[in-house]
Amino acid sequence: MNVTELFNRRMLRKVLTLADMEAVSEKRMSPVAHAYLSGAAGDEITLRANREHWARIRLNPDILLDVAEIDLTTKILDQSLDIPIVLAPIAINRFWHKSGEMGVVEGANQGKVTLVTSTYATESVENVCKAATQPVWFQLYTRPEREFNQNLIQRAEAAGCKAIVVTVDTPVVGIRTREERAYFRLPPNLNLPNDGAAKHCAVDLSADGWYRSNYSFFQPYRCWEYTPTPVRWGI
Repeated sequence: MNVTELFNRRMLRKVLTLADMEAVSEKRMSPVAHAYLSGAAGDEITLRANREHWARIRLNPDILLDVAEIDLTTKILDQSLDIPIVLAPIAINRFWHKSGEMGVVEGANQGKVTLVTSTYATESVENVCKAATQPVWFQLYTRPEREFNQNLIQRAEAAGCKAIVVTVDTPVVGIRTREERAYFRLPPNLNLPNDGAAKHCAVDLSADGWYRSNYSFFQPYRCWEYTPTPVRWGI
């Protein structure tokens, strides 16, 4: 065991909660990577509100029941899951750890949870599915080009993805204040194999340039009225 591995193990012994993990990860990441991972749009009012709402959730346990054997298995979209937890999609995982999405897959395998891999993953959907022992879903940013949507969905399906998770809450890109303050720059050698967007990275690596280049295809006009059937959008 080298010094780095020993240090990491000692750090992980202190991790007992998600808040502990967040604190440890901030120390291990660059300020730029942490700003991208943990930041939100504008003054981050919605981010704080989301955390407040989660904190209000209370468990209401039944009592005087036999809990000698606990079964957490469930079904979602007619898929059997060992536990009702799904890892949400996060882009450019290799930005803060060299293992990237493959490290997330390993964790998902060990935890027996479903992983949602991102359109902007730094590992191909094929490699993610090949390494996964649990169900994999694919997160999709739709584009105006229906053929692009259809091809990417078919590619995810062929790779083994069991569901498509369509992002609908980003018709336009928010102002990423925290990332701008951290002087966000994307490493020029970062590849985005699902989308082929790596070519944009060499053009403008700033936060504003990254979002303008790679999220310029968002559809501010997309709504239910404009999208009467999923088939029309290839989804």
